[in-house]
Amino acid sequence: MDYSSLQPEALIRICAQTGQAPAWEEFIRRFSPLISRVVVKTAYRWGKFSPSVLDDLVQETYLKLCTDNCRLLRTFDFRQPEAIYGYLKVVTANVVHDHFKSARAAKRGSGEVAEDIEIVGISAASSSQPPLSTQASIERTILLQEMISTWQE
Repeated sequence: MDYSSLQPEALIRICAQTGQAPAWEEFIRRFSPLISRVVVKTAYRWGKFSPSVLDDLVQETYLKLCTDNCRLLRTFDFRQPEAIYGYLKVVTANVVHDHFKSARAAKRGSGEVAEDIEIVGISAASSSQPPLSTQASIERTILLQEMISTWQE
């Protein structure tokens, strides 16, 4: 069978339902440039990255597409012939964002056990520094929230 002549919908259905190697080879030939471009563009927004990270993210995108018996591909609704391109862009961008968010969280100490708020309050009360006024406390909280939302963008 000549998979290169198939419409994207037919190719994806064959890949998701049968898993035939020649169909997947055509899928990769056809969609790899798109996936690679989205990985590079999205990773660029996060700052520094290495070529090996980019390769890993492309592979991670394919793994995401194949997870749960190709559920993402099987359940995609082909309302328009070219919609698959946008769908693959979104899936790929989400994989890249998830990777860098996870890496950033690991740098900031994710997984650390948070201190009990009562213990923190007791230690703050017993420290030599005077307690923050209510207004200063509110301003500090707002500033911290703004900083967090800036980091998440």
